[in-house]
Amino acid sequence: MRAVTTLLVTLGLIAGGYAVTYKRAPEEKKVAVVSEAWVEINSGTVFLHSVGSAIPLKNGDTIASGLTLSTGKNSEATLHFPDGSVLRVDKETKITLDQFAYKTEDKSLIVAIEIGVGRVWSKVVGLATPGSSWEVKTSNTVATVRGTAFGMGSKNGKSWVLGSEHTVAVSPRDPITKEKIQGAEVLISEQKFLEISDEDVRQAKATTTPLLDKKVGTSTPTFTKDPWIIASQNEDKKFNAEIEKIKTETLPTKDSTWRDTLEKKNTESYGKVVPHSPEPTLYKAESTEKRIPSKDSSSDMKKVESSTGAPEKNSTKREVSQSEVGSSGNDTRSETSLLLSPSRDQTKITEGDTISYKVFLLTNDTKREVTKEVVLKVLGGIGEVSSSGQFTAKLSEEVSERGLAYGALVATFKNSSGTELIAKSEILTVTAKVDATTSNIGGQ
Repeated sequence: MRAVTTLLVTLGLIAGGYAVTYKRAPEEKKVAVVSEAWVEINSGTVFLHSVGSAIPLKNGDTIASGLTLSTGKNSEATLHFPDGSVLRVDKETKITLDQFAYKTEDKSLIVAIEIGVGRVWSKVVGLATPGSSWEVKTSNTVATVRGTAFGMGSKNGKSWVLGSEHTVAVSPRDPITKEKIQGAEVLISEQKFLEISDEDVRQAKATTTPLLDKKVGTSTPTFTKDPWIIASQNEDKKFNAEIEKIKTETLPTKDSTWRDTLEKKNTESYGKVVPHSPEPTLYKAESTEKRIPSKDSSSDMKKVESSTGAPEKNSTKREVSQSEVGSSGNDTRSETSLLLSPSRDQTKITEGDTISYKVFLLTNDTKREVTKEVVLKVLGGIGEVSSSGQFTAKLSEEVSERGLAYGALVATFKNSSGTELIAKSEILTVTAKVDATTSNIGGQ
């Protein structure tokens, strides 16, 4: 499984793979289900933000608690959760997965999303246990559900919630303390709409009388005719039909229920979007299928370039795509490209670990090492890299308290024609090194 805990994804988020395990059944082997949240890129480029850096994500990158994602003006994404629930992320949106936990044993799920700006659509399978929860927050609003579909967004200090299926519990939230305003909760039913401003929050704090009930209204054409909302509701209808079909066709047994089937469906979906490379130790910058650049790809690329410190003027930049590199590792194009190759697997990286990288300049018939000729930089607070290509994992002070951070290695090289080539590693997840002596705290 490609992880952003490897994206944390180890989300390992980011680095690149989840271990597939097998359990023996009477006459068959069963592949373990995907138990992390993972991202599907619907269009454009989606970024992971880590310590001031923006790292492009790939289909199948997994997402763990604490990660922040953003979409551009022409990009959309879907976050898939192990129980089958999804979060659709619209264009120009920035969200943080504040909390995520899932247990395959009882199908308990805990999800908390914070919207910085933009809008998302939640389609939540009925939660399996009393301790499960699904919460979406903005700076001044909290929406909580146990099995429903709803839209939510935030912009310019105003938040809105649109009910689509069943009921959503909505509370104002203090922008300073980040706590819910007690006694101010209101229920939003299907096709009902509520907008909350900072002024509404101030008034809710100043009185014990519920005020938001009066603000709940019927959805307006602004929402009912919005293409993204219409598309989300249509997808929900298909999803509901699929769930009913699964429930009808699944005969409950001691070891399996319809939730197990839905869990496996999520794993199958993951398998369809994740690219498989014949040489997984080599740099894989893109899907094995060729991608058509989106309209905003140039602006998205600038975000990455600015984080590398590479000049943006008087040079042509070209990012390596794995689809343009043959399975043998040789370039299938006449134009040269850059290849970043690690000495070891990039999953399960702990502080103090080292990985040696070599950088190669490729053409149709040559492969020349240029490690000492490139500029190597580390994105994110995950460590440092020497001019010889040795990466040493070390968490920066900004992220050390979390015990986990994500980032990537970037190599830039200007060839003889003045074209600047860029190659990036997979997303790397670095975890803090645990002092062995801590296990003895408390005495013999």
